[in-house]
Amino acid sequence: MVFRNLRERFGIDDQDYQNSLTRSAPVNSENQGRFGSRFLTTFDRRFIIKTISGEDVAEMHNILKKYHQVAAFVNLFS
Repeated sequence: MVFRNLRERFGIDDQDYQNSLTRSAPVNSENQGRFGSRFLTTFDRRFIIKTISGEDVAEMHNILKKYHQVAAFVNLFS
C-alpha cells in the first residue's frame, strides 16, 4: 500500500511499472552502494533498484509505516 501510494504521488502507472520490472531481467550496474548494496536498472532504464540487507528492510518498514500514516493524515486537510 505504501509503495503504491508513492508511485501514485509521482505519477507512475502500475502497469508501466510492472512492465518495466518483468519484461526483461534488470541489468546490474557497475556502481556499488555503501556496505555492498547493488544497483540494478530496468531494461527500459526507467527505474533503478537498490538491494538492501534484511536489517535495512526492517528499518524501511518502520519508517514507511510512519510516513504513510502521516501522509494519510495530512491529506485529510487538503
